[in-house]
Amino acid sequence: MRYLIRFQATVEAGVKLDQAGGPQQLFSYITERYRPECFYVNPSQRECYLVADIADVSDMTEMMLVVSRKCGKHPDFIPVATLNDFNKTAQNVFETAKKIP
Repeated sequence: MRYLIRFQATVEAGVKLDQAGGPQQLFSYITERYRPECFYVNPSQRECYLVADIADVSDMTEMMLVVSRKCGKHPDFIPVATLNDFNKTAQNVFETAKKIP
């Protein structure tokens, strides 16, 4: 499933990342492992956004562990769909929802 994943480093974790040479190693791991569709960095908040397919619970757990250990906070996983994908299923979903008592 496709997720918008947001993560942000605490000040303490950011300082540790800086002392270790910066976040490039973490970014490289994430881009090689998860192949995100896009990856944006907000340098004013040590914050990142990416969109990636997370295949299963083990992949989500792995990313949570990697990000939380390096950034000091858990990432947010927000399920997302392209408008095209949503439109393909929306009519069926809305028809089914009408049948629910």
